[in-house]
Amino acid sequence: MALHEGVNATTWMGKEPRSCRVTNIHSGWQTGDGSSPMTAEITVVYKPIGCVTFEGSTRYHGWQPMMLARNQAGELCDANGVKLRPDAQPIYVAATSVPVPEVEFANLNFGEFLGETDAPGIPKLKFSEVMATINAGGRFHAYINDSFVASRRQRPDTKIIIANHPSHSGQFTIVNTDTPQIEQILMDKVTEILSEFIEGRISIVTFGNEADILFVKMSDLIMDTTYSDEGFVWSDCLKTYVPITFMEELAKRLMAFYKVECSIVEGDELGLLIKQA
Repeated sequence: MALHEGVNATTWMGKEPRSCRVTNIHSGWQTGDGSSPMTAEITVVYKPIGCVTFEGSTRYHGWQPMMLARNQAGELCDANGVKLRPDAQPIYVAATSVPVPEVEFANLNFGEFLGETDAPGIPKLKFSEVMATINAGGRFHAYINDSFVASRRQRPDTKIIIANHPSHSGQFTIVNTDTPQIEQILMDKVTEILSEFIEGRISIVTFGNEADILFVKMSDLIMDTTYSDEGFVWSDCLKTYVPITFMEELAKRLMAFYKVECSIVEGDELGLLIKQA
């Protein structure tokens, strides 16, 4: 088994078992006469349980691939395989079909320790900072019909509509208020919409400049149109229906799948600042 295929089997360099993995081995040059030794720089990444990352579309907790828990019928379930109640939150379980082998790092000679650095997190900005960045980067534009790539000529403006009454969907995605696991459904649909936007399939309200920096407005991506005792309601409610941690997870997913860099824009004008990597 190659070194980079496994995680540390036991505690290594003060890090708990199954938290470290070799991600890169860069070989140096050796003189033609062989008088100098060949060197190699080995990069080991530390990801403890609780560290959520993505590679492509796969979610990882530490180095363990995860998947939503489903029973044999394909239904979302709890840890015991029992179908979830409509208001229960889905859980992630280890994807046992993708085993992560172990390597005894303590038995290997990694050579001289060069140092340890922290990986950068997802930047978090205010809307005023975003507009200052965009305005400083060239001619400003505000579009509903923007994209990064060779977009489709016809790209519908897309929103997610939450309703408790019969609705005509048209170009919108309709989610009924009594949909089981509505929070997970909405997070999946928002992720799908942002992916389709980057691929030039649909349109979202954006602000950008000539430097290919785009602020993607998400605060009104989910609209609540439910009836109540006070009558018909139409309001944006992304922060009401999805957890506060979702934006960071979304940014990680997009950066794992596309060649983009994302920053989270907090506040009332919730969204992502996206630029090509």
